[in-house]
Amino acid sequence: MVGLLSSSSGAIWENIIAEVGGIDLTGGKDLDVTIAEKDRREKLHKQIAVLEKKAMNERQPRRKWELAEEVK
Repeated sequence: MVGLLSSSSGAIWENIIAEVGGIDLTGGKDLDVTIAEKDRREKLHKQIAVLEKKAMNERQPRRKWELAEEVK
C-alpha cells in the first residue's frame, strides 16, 4: 500500500479503492477516468463476443460477412 503516503484524504481514499479494486493508477489518470475506461473496454469486449457468436451461427454468407466486418 505504497499509495497511502498521499497528503490529502481524497487521494488516500482513491488509492485504497484502487488497491482493493486492482486498478492501476500509475498512468497519472484520475480514478474516475480509469474506471470509465475499464467499463468501456469491458462493454466493447462483450459486444465483440456477441457479434462473433452471431457471425458463427449465421447461415447466410452475405450476412455472415457483414457481421464479421462489424467485428473488425
